[in-house]
Amino acid sequence: MKKSISIIALCLILAAPVGCNKEEETTTTPSLSGLSISCENTTSKSVPPYIAVGDELTFTADVSKLYVSDGSEELGTVGLYWQVGSDYKDTLSRNIKVQNPPLTFRFNATGKYAIVCYAYTDKGYYNASASTNTRVIDPETSLTGLSGERAAGSAYRTVSLNGLLWQAENLYEENTGASYEDSPVVDSVLGRYYTWTQAQTACPEGWRLPTAAEWDALGEEAGRLMANAFFLEERMWPINIQFEINNETGFNALPAGYRDNTAGYYAQAGYGEYALFWTADEDGNKAEYRYIYGKNPQIQKGKGDKNTLALSVRCVK
Repeated sequence: MKKSISIIALCLILAAPVGCNKEEETTTTPSLSGLSISCENTTSKSVPPYIAVGDELTFTADVSKLYVSDGSEELGTVGLYWQVGSDYKDTLSRNIKVQNPPLTFRFNATGKYAIVCYAYTDKGYYNASASTNTRVIDPETSLTGLSGERAAGSAYRTVSLNGLLWQAENLYEENTGASYEDSPVVDSVLGRYYTWTQAQTACPEGWRLPTAAEWDALGEEAGRLMANAFFLEERMWPINIQFEINNETGFNALPAGYRDNTAGYYAQAGYGEYALFWTADEDGNKAEYRYIYGKNPQIQKGKGDKNTLALSVRCVK
């Protein structure tokens, strides 16, 4: 079963019944809107897409922008309470004016939850709602299907290929690169993304970025490098692949995708489709990379900007 958390804020209102007599003038019951949820554990206040098992988070229902759709300024008596599954927590009811501080709910992430914030009013408005989702993962067990084991004291699996020791997992050194969807809890699963410039100094001491020739020595068959892996019980590579994924080399390539800052901000793309890796070779303001596309049986070559394109990294020694 997928471990996930669904956090939903609802304004639960019983609307006044509307008459069915065609001769009677029908009325429209106004709607209550403007309820939102934020997470106090992040700088941006947004709920992280992934959190680790055991994390304690604080969610806030923000009523500062609550309004009525017909333009009425009178909200009436509004109350909120939180619910986790069928167990009620922090049940609250009070008059809420927009200048009052928002109400919060804390919980410890240990499994699958539906967390609901209910709001109600005495004015008969239709409900307003706000929702967001996050997934609870265990970095040690949520990824399956990789080859090899991590040596004692090592952060990475390794594999010997063509006289070189390769990392068999994507690089994720602290204080370097960027995390998938800005969620560091996923680093040990997908690794981090590095521009070519960052990759020059990102490898641990004694390791280095492999050359294009060393990459090419691994062969042209993509399936020999691809791990038939599952993340949160979901297959990572596409299920309609027309060639064999056997991970014969033990390289454990995963389709982590990439990040691109060409437009001035980092956009995440290619997850579930591409595994892209920098080489040490450069060509002016561009550098060479090798990539695997889930629907192509051959390892591909490309060149990208050294400072705006961020890819996965494998180090060698």
